[in-house]
Amino acid sequence: TRLGGSLQPPSALMATGAAVQLHESALNNAIDALGLQGRTILEKDLAQEIESALSDLFQRPINLRDGTPAPVEKDAEPQPPTSFVFSNSDPIRVHFDNNKITLVMRAGVLQEGKDAIPEQIITIPIDMSLQGGKVILEPGKIGVASKDETDRLKQITRANQIRRILERRLIRRELNPTINIQASGDKSLPLTVTMIQMIDGWLSAEMM
Repeated sequence: TRLGGSLQPPSALMATGAAVQLHESALNNAIDALGLQGRTILEKDLAQEIESALSDLFQRPINLRDGTPAPVEKDAEPQPPTSFVFSNSDPIRVHFDNNKITLVMRAGVLQEGKDAIPEQIITIPIDMSLQGGKVILEPGKIGVASKDETDRLKQITRANQIRRILERRLIRRELNPTINIQASGDKSLPLTVTMIQMIDGWLSAEMM
């Protein structure tokens, strides 16, 4: 069932393989089920929470933590333990458009040894494409905005601090395009993604 979605794009008529269409509202409903509203979550545990939502949505294990955070650059200040304090309303929203996944977080930040950062609107664009037989996830520039802060210099400092926290984990990823689909009995059917498109709230994929 489509919940509050835009007009569904036409699906491909494929003689073989499969076509999948997912509206962003399905993913947002899965994220809502996590109950992030008003919670304080360690940065290192946030991916696990989102994995749980994706695994429930797709009914199969989803792993986002394929590796360690990007290494700290030489002479760069190591990041102390960090927690996100999520908003009581719309703590995380996902949008599909222009072949991008855009993640919008409404959260404050607590970082050991530093002043607490009040709630910010954090926008994380991620390009998704097929290149060289791989599914490529390429993070773009992270946007950080505040509804209340009037001190421009203070806001710039806070935005840079949040970008440093997130950019350690938001790195370019190359994913295997082949997915094992459960078939009859104990058998699985490997299907390879041959097309991905995101437009107007819909993610469409074709697999052969």
